[in-house]
Amino acid sequence: MQHKQYKTTAIVSIVIALLSLGLAVLFPQHRVVMAFVLGGWAIIPPVYFFFELHHAIGKNIPGEVDRIKASQEAAAKIWAGVAAALGFIFIADS
Repeated sequence: MQHKQYKTTAIVSIVIALLSLGLAVLFPQHRVVMAFVLGGWAIIPPVYFFFELHHAIGKNIPGEVDRIKASQEAAAKIWAGVAAALGFIFIADS
């Protein structure tokens, strides 16, 4: 059951990342859209990472916290890459 939850989370994350990049490419001149996309991308993933880890700690399942940490380490690199791309698009259109 846990594997299915994380697979769903990964798919949703990929879709949101692609939508964010799509909005940034399609509407770079709309500062409000860009600020909303960049701000949301900068705030929401770290908050999700925090709650995911907190939830795993509360379950007290052996090995689960280490698996979550490893997963989050990889996800954080992807998140930073997307945030950097969005920031570049935001600044390049200025």
